[in-house]
Amino acid sequence: MKKYTRLVPFLNIIKEFIESKNGYELAGMLNVKILHSTGLMKQISQPDHARDLCRKNLPRYWDDTIYSQLRALYHYQTNNVVEACLEQKNCVLAFHRLFPDLDRWSLPIHYIIHSDLYYLSVLADKELIANNKKAGNLEEAARAFNKAFTYCVIDRRVQIANSRKWGTYYIANLLFKTYFKLKSISLCKNIQRAIDAGDMPKLEEYPIAEQTTFHYYSGLLLFLEEQYHEAEKHLLKAFKYTKGKSEKNELIIIHLLIPIRLLSGVIPSYNLLNYHSSIKSVYGGMVDAIRSGNIRQFDQCLKENEKELLKYNTYLTIEKCRLLCIRRLFKKVYFMEGKLTRMKVTSFQQALKFVGVDVKLNEVECLLAIMVDKGYIRGYISHEKSILVLSATNAFPNVTSISLA
Repeated sequence: MKKYTRLVPFLNIIKEFIESKNGYELAGMLNVKILHSTGLMKQISQPDHARDLCRKNLPRYWDDTIYSQLRALYHYQTNNVVEACLEQKNCVLAFHRLFPDLDRWSLPIHYIIHSDLYYLSVLADKELIANNKKAGNLEEAARAFNKAFTYCVIDRRVQIANSRKWGTYYIANLLFKTYFKLKSISLCKNIQRAIDAGDMPKLEEYPIAEQTTFHYYSGLLLFLEEQYHEAEKHLLKAFKYTKGKSEKNELIIIHLLIPIRLLSGVIPSYNLLNYHSSIKSVYGGMVDAIRSGNIRQFDQCLKENEKELLKYNTYLTIEKCRLLCIRRLFKKVYFMEGKLTRMKVTSFQQALKFVGVDVKLNEVECLLAIMVDKGYIRGYISHEKSILVLSATNAFPNVTSISLA
């Protein structure tokens, strides 16, 4: 972008882009990270002078929007992120007064000013917390994003080609990101419901990047709700679009897919485990433990990798795989004893003790009852005789044929 030394020529170009409805070029000028010339920054540093020039050279409401954005830029580049965040909020609020009368051409501006607000809010809150001050900028930003989302999703203009609805998924994804950051994940449901009721163009008609992010968050939300089959569908779509483009995003998705596959009874291949060192270090030992039925090894791996699993929201799901590890051990006992249809519960207790897990008999019965209930074992328990009565055929069915937990 051309570097301007004076504010008036800079504002004249902005006005030209507004009048020609060139949203992409205008958005390129409204970014707090853009480095401007010393001369331009000096003029922006004088608030009264800058405001006066904006009012004289720009249309109504655009003057407030651009003025606040320039002041945010100035404060950000002079390392005052708290003031920068405040001015960016003012920029967004001023733009909200304009946006209901604008259409699709303005969406790039809509995106950049809200993305910058997220960025500055996170930085400002981090600085405030470091100085033992109250931090609530991101919460305020979330309310602004919600308003921005509403302006997009409720646009009722007849010509869909020019509708603000085309901005819905971008802002929805920004809201998902914000709600996860704030640990207000339940609010994501409101966004999904609004989209479902919003008479929207098909998701496939939106940019690939927006589809990818939306599928990722949809998959993650379903994953956290333990709707694993549906979660897998969304995550696989997100992975398809991400593969080969972003290793970081690929790894995030793989970290979610592996627990789903394990619960489905699908052991990840060595190729997948070796895909990246972080995958192998977290899941390699647990997969080996599940293969062999070594519960002690599984528990040790779970403990060692707790921090990483919590980071990816997968700890509780992987913890469920412990039952599959125990099932593998019990299946070995079943084969070693000649596939009997009546087996003493003590046989399973001794097997657990052999691998270093000392539990009472009633706890073993409880484990077996859970497996029967989930369909991992076909049979029933005779509590009076402490015997597991097994089906004569397929007593340990393939886990892949069983509905996910």
